[in-house]
Amino acid sequence: RRHVHGVGVVRVQRLPLQQEAVPRPQRRHRLLPALEAHARHPQLHRLSLDSLDKLVAKYDIRIAIHNHGPGALYDKIDDGLKAVKGHDKRIGFCADLGHYIRSGEDPVEVINKLGDRLYGIHLKDFAEQKKRTHGVIIGKGHLDVAGVFKALKKVKFPADGALSLEYEETPNDHPKLLSDIRECLAIAAEGAQKAAGK
Repeated sequence: RRHVHGVGVVRVQRLPLQQEAVPRPQRRHRLLPALEAHARHPQLHRLSLDSLDKLVAKYDIRIAIHNHGPGALYDKIDDGLKAVKGHDKRIGFCADLGHYIRSGEDPVEVINKLGDRLYGIHLKDFAEQKKRTHGVIIGKGHLDVAGVFKALKKVKFPADGALSLEYEETPNDHPKLLSDIRECLAIAAEGAQKAAGK
């Protein structure tokens, strides 16, 4: 049996309410797509989540709702948790910690609150907890890297969960880009080692 992770994006946006908002998978794979919920219509979200309940049960897949920054639909932890309450546990979250920082949320608290519904993490850091700010090397802003890894261990983040580093400040053609990414990876590795007690 093959396992596929991080495949595609399911977009819920401006669909007629009677239309099923999510396409059916063609094969039975375990998928971890990001559900980018941009729609503003509450009935659409209920319909979409009801459809997702059926799909995750039928195909035994997990769906992760990705948060976006301030003003987005699920920019606060409690908004996301309220949306999935009463729905299948396989409907969970891909927490972009940088966006939560911009929304004034504590990334460690995010992980602890999302708990067993957390299927993906984007490690990203920002200088300030406000909408308009700039990204920084992880651990140099508001991201407690060791605290994040400790929280992931505490909530038993799944071994097949998606963990990614996002660093977008240095342009792709800049000679400093690789050294910045290496620094982020080294800080992440150190945080993971601390969480493991090594």
